[in-house]
Amino acid sequence: MRKNAIEHKLGRNRVDDVAEDSVEKERETAEEWKEKGNVEYKKENWTLALEYYKNGLGYDMYNSKLHSNTCMALIKLRRWSQALKHAEQCIALEPNWVKGYYMKGLILSGESKIEQAQVVLRQAAKIEPGNTQIKALLDEVESRVEYVESRLRRRKPAKDKGPEQPEPQAADDSGNDNDNDRAVEDVDSDEEYCDDDGCRTPKKITLKVTRADVINTAMDLAAAAVGVAVVWWFVTQRD
Repeated sequence: MRKNAIEHKLGRNRVDDVAEDSVEKERETAEEWKEKGNVEYKKENWTLALEYYKNGLGYDMYNSKLHSNTCMALIKLRRWSQALKHAEQCIALEPNWVKGYYMKGLILSGESKIEQAQVVLRQAAKIEPGNTQIKALLDEVESRVEYVESRLRRRKPAKDKGPEQPEPQAADDSGNDNDNDRAVEDVDSDEEYCDDDGCRTPKKITLKVTRADVINTAMDLAAAAVGVAVVWWFVTQRD
């Protein structure tokens, strides 16, 4: 009985040793794929490097360096959503390694999610305050955030003023009220323009046409018609 127990224990130890050897070999194979990927990455062969890194992850999915390199290759290929997954995997595997935060901030910045990028990069700066890469990217992102916020602040006063009221018009010389005037509007563009007072939609250009203008134009046309008729009468009399 005791002999059987000892043999069973020895057999289990052998299985554990074999399993450990297998895991170690898989890690070594993963490292070999990583080195191949690094060679292609330096040659700027991003697609081939990505393929090699993914092959390595097939042998060791918990290798944070492989996730990092895979993420960087995907960033070079501007495949943001896939890159983000590997950046987050880096953070999950090594929470105190700033590379994962840096890559995530880079991806969010590339997707124009600058406020989210700012939060992530500030976390990275707390972990490693002296990291120049983190500082440079954080400065760039914060400048973009400040620019957007300044644009919003400049737009707000123009919106708070409300719609502009038209200025009262004086009666014209003909004695007609301006209620009978007709307005012709022409707007060149709906785009906003900015000056020292802020950003707003361009004002509409309004042209006023009074009843007196219409009457005068009609009289001019009638006079021209009479002149043409008189000339025609003289021409027909000669014939």
